Amino acid sequence: DYPSSPTVTWDRAKLADFSAELAAMQARTGKRVFVSEFGVLRKAAGSDKYLADMVSIFEEKGYDWLLHSVAGWNGWNPSFNPGDPESSQTTGTMTSLAFAVMKAAWAKNNE
Repeated sequence: DYPSSPTVTWDRAKLADFSAELAAMQARTGKRVFVSEFGVLRKAAGSDKYLADMVSIFEEKGYDWLLHSVAGWNGWNPSFNPGDPESSQTTGTMTSLAFAVMKAAWAKNNE
């Protein structure tokens, strides 16, 4: 799991429940859903798990999605490791757990 507030435990089930209204709207209208610019700060505890959970929910529901700032500020960029310093570089070492999650998700586009 990833850090939560004192009153709410955020995990995959809670994220899926949070998006239930969107899923109901999609089922009711038959419209496609595009999730634009989701992400997590690379230094956040559990960032790889959060990304994996979000992508798995989007894929399960058939949503199209876009990760925020793949090559922008390195605070959002999963190609950098959590302990890497801020810099003006737009591509990190691509060895972080979060990047592995995203690389596996992107690979499904070639299946």
